[in-house]
Amino acid sequence: MAKVIAYVRVSTDKQELENQRYEIQKYCDNHSITVDEWDEEVVSGTVRVKDRKVGALLDRLEAGDMLIVSEISRISRSIVTVLNSIQLCIDRNVQVVSIKENITFADNLNSKVMAVAFGLAAEIERSMISARTKEALARKKSEGVVLGRPRAVTSQSITSCMARTTRFWPTWKRKFQSPRLPDCLTLTVKRCRPT
Repeated sequence: MAKVIAYVRVSTDKQELENQRYEIQKYCDNHSITVDEWDEEVVSGTVRVKDRKVGALLDRLEAGDMLIVSEISRISRSIVTVLNSIQLCIDRNVQVVSIKENITFADNLNSKVMAVAFGLAAEIERSMISARTKEALARKKSEGVVLGRPRAVTSQSITSCMARTTRFWPTWKRKFQSPRLPDCLTLTVKRCRPT
């Protein structure tokens, strides 16, 4: 029996799946389509399809099924992956509906040309996002902002904390008590307690 499957994806957990769900539901309501299954995923579009839920989804699609996405870049941001995924669906007689681009991909030349165009646009967009991120990080670095994770605690910083204040060390003998040392993180102090 033919199924209608909606696939939604965001790159990070800080983004919302709800906007995509809303667009797909609105499209389905306007076209009297009932979604049988919602597949949601929080993963970068640059991750290989086989390593994502959409890979398993594409593998289980059967003739007559319909895959609905809010936009073609939800499948992938790589033109090759988009083309391969759409061609796989076309070969299996599965309809792929992309709402934002307002196209249903089928076994015709027009669909293949549109898949190339939208796949290319998704790949260009990915490159632009990457370039903007790198530019923003370079600007922040030039402004003196320290980027990345905090530096690891070194033996020098531990020694420095230990040398500055020694009056709190006897309190280590009491359970669950940690001393407060000036200009030392509690975690650093805990790591350098005497044995």
